[in-house]
Amino acid sequence: MAQTVGQYSLGGTTMNYMVSGQLIYGYGFDGLDSGFHHSHLDLSTSTSIRHGIDVTFNTGVRDIYDLRDDDYETKADVSLKLSKDNHDLKVGYDKNIANKILGNKMKMNGDTSLSKNAIGQKFSGYDAFVEYNYAVQNYILITSADFDGNLYSGLSVYANDFDVKIHVFEHQDDFNVFFDVGTVIGEQIKTSLGFGLNQEKLSFIADGSYFVTDTLNLYGNVLGDEDYSTATVGAEYVYGSFAAYAEGVVALTSPKVSGQSQDGVLLGAKFMF
Repeated sequence: MAQTVGQYSLGGTTMNYMVSGQLIYGYGFDGLDSGFHHSHLDLSTSTSIRHGIDVTFNTGVRDIYDLRDDDYETKADVSLKLSKDNHDLKVGYDKNIANKILGNKMKMNGDTSLSKNAIGQKFSGYDAFVEYNYAVQNYILITSADFDGNLYSGLSVYANDFDVKIHVFEHQDDFNVFFDVGTVIGEQIKTSLGFGLNQEKLSFIADGSYFVTDTLNLYGNVLGDEDYSTATVGAEYVYGSFAAYAEGVVALTSPKVSGQSQDGVLLGAKFMF
């Protein structure tokens, strides 16, 4: 991911900043939309204050797919994090649970917000939240709660080149659990597999990528639940800060409760900064 980093001074305090994003255009065939819907911009600034506490402020703008309107809605997210030693305390406003489950998954160019899929559509509501993280050795424990009363607990473990995550949470009075494991094979292959019970539906994710060369990447995923699932395969060629891509999406099952048919092909280009 391309990014711009630097420093500036605020009231005599040295501040670090980072700007990153993608301007993506996709032309959709059949059931896929055309436009700049998958572009996004993220800003971050951080500094150290007294008693060894680090402060990080993040904000971003992106399009989120809204199932009810079958359209995209521009959303802004924001967070403030205090860090000391192995402890993080964060308050913010975003799609907190969806980010926890899908945030480490490969983002297809046709779903960079991770909201146009059967799992993301269930948990893409925005709300204010508070979160606490504790890290020790290869373990990270996460707990959070949002203003709608949804509760989340998670454990991340990295060992023997495997990244294992366990998510247990309550969302709209439903108990949910999701397991995820990912690994990198050699220098060219990255893959992960996840499954669980979300809103009383069996859900699953499998994704992978293969770097043919330093500039050519083949990738894909299978994602969904027992009502609706899709498979995506794609190829992307990167030249500096520019890239061209092609993706094909197939609906594996007909949507019964949630999800819209996504069959089609998406061709596009993007500028990464």
